[in-house]
Amino acid sequence: LEANPCTLNEQKLKDFKSAGINRLSLGIQSADDIQLKFLGRLHDSKTAQTAAETAYKTGFENISGDIMLGLKGQDIQSLESTVAAMCAMPLSHISAYMLKIEENTAFDSDRIRAVTADEELMCELYLKTAELLESRGFEHYEISNFAKNGRVSRHNLKYWQGEEYLGFGAAAHSFFCGRRYRCFDDINAFISSKVQPTEILEESVDRAEEYILLGLRLKEGISLDIISKLYSPAACERLAKKAELYQKAGLVSLNGDRLSLTVRGFLVSNSLIAGFIEAAGS
Repeated sequence: LEANPCTLNEQKLKDFKSAGINRLSLGIQSADDIQLKFLGRLHDSKTAQTAAETAYKTGFENISGDIMLGLKGQDIQSLESTVAAMCAMPLSHISAYMLKIEENTAFDSDRIRAVTADEELMCELYLKTAELLESRGFEHYEISNFAKNGRVSRHNLKYWQGEEYLGFGAAAHSFFCGRRYRCFDDINAFISSKVQPTEILEESVDRAEEYILLGLRLKEGISLDIISKLYSPAACERLAKKAELYQKAGLVSLNGDRLSLTVRGFLVSNSLIAGFIEAAGS
């Protein structure tokens, strides 16, 4: 269950626990109250700390917290303070997301872009986050995710490992029986329909391409042996040659059968993954 720190209380947490919820994800974002206000969050750093501690006392041992990178006024020093504060909370998992300004949102303005991190600072913040969290026992197992004591997100791993999942509710997405589909985002239509109205997005998913696309998000990467089976031995060779070039730049690790991105490679994952998909299919 995802929850905002300002809406949690002990009774709610007990109800969640009795309903079978076994994992909480808290949108903490920052330990700096000015940065939280910039994001429009309703909680402050003390509220976030209290929410995490109350959840733990209520019996939740698997709690995740989100950090947002690239905020107004955020530098290495303030980031270190946020990481330290979150590591002092009873969290077993942390997700670190780089601020991305989407079109037609409240942040879509030159004024906001001028005060948020540029590309160079964003890279520094991301690399520093990875360094700090790993030094505190959080394994960097996916581009944006870090887990302590093996508490990886089994929910998200289903996406990255290409497994099936069902989504319920307005705007929910699903992958089932080889198809990707979504429910329309009309809440009233969802409520009034006996069966949720859906739209097919993909009739037949390219499992070979998705193996590269999703697998390289994970620290463990992909298997060249599986690439050979999904594509061809020739495709495997082309992939290995391209990997050697990226490896020289410190962006890729090629260790026997395993091909994976380094932490620096994660920063440019979109272009690297596109290059590998092109090499495999050419």
